[in-house]
Amino acid sequence: MTDLTRRYVIFGVSLIFITAGIAIVTKESLGTSPITSIPYSLSMVFPALTLGEYTILFSILLVFLQWLLLGIHNIDRTTRMNLILEIVISFVFGYLVDLAMWFFGFLDAGCYVIRIILVILGIFVLAFGVYLQIVANVVMVPGDGFAYALTMRVRRNYGKVRVTSDTTMVIISALIGIIGLGTLGGVREGTVMCCLLTGVVARMYMAKLTKLTSILVPGKNLENAMEADDIDILTLSRMLRIAGREVRKRKDENATTLGMTSTQADALTYIIANPGCKIADLREPMGTSHQAACGIVDRMREKGLVEISTSDRDARVRVIKATPEGHSTYEKFMDMGCVSNSSLMANISEDERRELYLILSKILSGLNGRI
Repeated sequence: MTDLTRRYVIFGVSLIFITAGIAIVTKESLGTSPITSIPYSLSMVFPALTLGEYTILFSILLVFLQWLLLGIHNIDRTTRMNLILEIVISFVFGYLVDLAMWFFGFLDAGCYVIRIILVILGIFVLAFGVYLQIVANVVMVPGDGFAYALTMRVRRNYGKVRVTSDTTMVIISALIGIIGLGTLGGVREGTVMCCLLTGVVARMYMAKLTKLTSILVPGKNLENAMEADDIDILTLSRMLRIAGREVRKRKDENATTLGMTSTQADALTYIIANPGCKIADLREPMGTSHQAACGIVDRMREKGLVEISTSDRDARVRVIKATPEGHSTYEKFMDMGCVSNSSLMANISEDERRELYLILSKILSGLNGRI
């Protein structure tokens, strides 16, 4: 089983635990989790659809809102695929909610104390699902994705935005209940307990279950992953992706200004750094096929950036060299890159840059096994 497959399996299991926890809490008629509070109130006011079906519709609405918050025309391919995955997850999550509600249908404790105990049990089950979701680190559920998109839009602390998002959902749920039933609907003490305890219990799992974490995903350490409310692995991963996309965007703009594509700029950089290289040498650093590399070099030769000549050592070998025009274009490209990168790093001190370098080096070392 590949690492990615393992992570998606863990994510699937996390959904089972999350929905089971929601069902246990909900079955005690003491409220539900914030993410299902609006669907729960709607199912009470308009019982034509089940809690799971309303959850599907609400989750799809959250995905649509993410699309608007992130900017319909500014979403890259990776983010678009994540949003599509969230739609798929919306259906899976909703059906699992209904399945869990059916499975735990026998839970009907009459004693209030027992009901509170079962709510706490449900929160522990729900938090374990959250822990598994963080371990998997592959995709967000729509509720988390919406909070993250809102964070990126308002540029505020993720933890505070998430609390505000959950609180708003609970308030809307209560309003639906008041208007439709004359009560608070799906909002009760169990909802408040979920808000206060789920994150705390999830952090406890992350700190205490380090051995399980290393078994599930070898080499992963979550012990300090959520020491602060505003930091989590999913948020950091997306922030790194956004930063990389911005750097790539500026590089593309610089290359276009000089009449090149970004790929041609990368190839020119390699050719100047490795004078006398062969077309075959471009395949690995460019991550492309030999045929594609030939096409890149041909278009660069048409623009007068490179020339192909016979090797001085072996007349049978044809090598690539940058022309004077190519060298001039490369120097302009590098100067423009320095200006762009300086603006990106304008708010970072020298010490912070060194620290960032060390952190990114560790990340790359963990991904590749080397720097």
